[in-house]
Amino acid sequence: MLGLSLFSCYASASQSAIRSSFVDGVPADTFELTNESSCDFGASSLLLDLSGSNGGLYFDVSAAGAGIAVYQPLIFKSGQEYLAEIPALQDGDNILVLELTAFNAGASIRFTTDLDDTKGPVSKVVSDSEITGARIQLHSASGRISAAFDDSSTATIPITACEVVVTYPNS
Repeated sequence: MLGLSLFSCYASASQSAIRSSFVDGVPADTFELTNESSCDFGASSLLLDLSGSNGGLYFDVSAAGAGIAVYQPLIFKSGQEYLAEIPALQDGDNILVLELTAFNAGASIRFTTDLDDTKGPVSKVVSDSEITGARIQLHSASGRISAAFDDSSTATIPITACEVVVTYPNS
């Protein structure tokens, strides 16, 4: 028979965040999600929600969709080992959910794709101010917490404590 013990650890002030950064590029845009906390997260998910962005952003992942000129499929450059599966992303989607098997302290996931905007006369290259308002959200055993992208194309989810579940044999 196994017993369970639940305890909390506190992230240090110097490394206490899940940081998401966006870099506009041609032909592909890059997102990098980094666990800068001291927490090792087990099964969890990261949700990238573009619906609140200033530019009305969406993913342009196929030639047949809503985007203009250039499209780029979702391609993972690093951190794929943390994914439970490669997410299905349709052209025109504005939400991407990454289901994670783990997201350990220091881990990073980097992927490329193309974003287009819906505000303004013509979709164009996405700028820093257009991603402002988009959100990144972490769902874990500890709960749900989110942060908005600022005008420097960064969203920082503050992590103050992590919960760890330890299993051990009963005597």
